[in-house]
Amino acid sequence: MEKPDVDEKWITVTAEVGDARVRIVKPVGSRGTLPVVLYVHGGGRVVGNAGTHDRPVREPAVRANAAVVFVEYARSPEARYPVAIEQAYATARWITAKGAEEGLDASRPAVAGDSVGGTGTMTAALTLMAKAMAWFWDCRPRSSSSTRTTCCGTRVRCMPAS
Repeated sequence: MEKPDVDEKWITVTAEVGDARVRIVKPVGSRGTLPVVLYVHGGGRVVGNAGTHDRPVREPAVRANAAVVFVEYARSPEARYPVAIEQAYATARWITAKGAEEGLDASRPAVAGDSVGGTGTMTAALTLMAKAMAWFWDCRPRSSSSTRTTCCGTRVRCMPAS
């Protein structure tokens, strides 16, 4: 079975637990800003990589006309828990902070995956971390108001611009 054609680019995302290689996959010749899907692969944090998960990344990119961002996280046993989660989280933060430079629409990101990457272990952890850090992503000074509602509906007090 033939794989869909895609354009791809590899980048490095810095994480406190060690840098992660990240693959950005887009439909061939796509232009402008695309919806973005952060894909966290399965394999029990022990196996799996961009090669084993090539089709599951290409297919949604082409069928949904979206950019799929694939985290090549460090695997066990060399990397200890929670390195993979932290690298995936760093990638989510990169999408928010710098994804626009790569044509990614970070305003409505999706998180997907398979096996350990798609179960509560990875995606729930990312979701909880994202909600806990909503103040970081959403608390950019926009007015003189000192509070605002974040993307997850929480009222937060914003720090004044320095």
